[in-house]
Amino acid sequence: MVNKEDIDLLYQTFAAYSLNGKIDKCPCGCISEEEEQKIYSKPLRALTVEDIGFYSNKAMTTWGEEADYKHFLPRIIELYIENPSNGWIDLDTIYNKLHHAN
Repeated sequence: MVNKEDIDLLYQTFAAYSLNGKIDKCPCGCISEEEEQKIYSKPLRALTVEDIGFYSNKAMTTWGEEADYKHFLPRIIELYIENPSNGWIDLDTIYNKLHHAN
């Protein structure tokens, strides 16, 4: 069982990865302005699955780089732990993204 202290440590560990402006995205238009605005709409710890789920699937392939993903990773993991069947964030995707990011 993951406790609050474990989650806090995860946020502390990845705190060095802050966003510096907008994240680069694929120019083909596969990422809408609406989806893009969701990830900037709230402080990291307040983002919901609906806010960050689309990004979590597009991260590093069509949206942003490794450092960007690391910024959001604590929240992605926390949301998965809270509800593993949330419809957006799944363990396989998290694993594959971590593998992609080395």
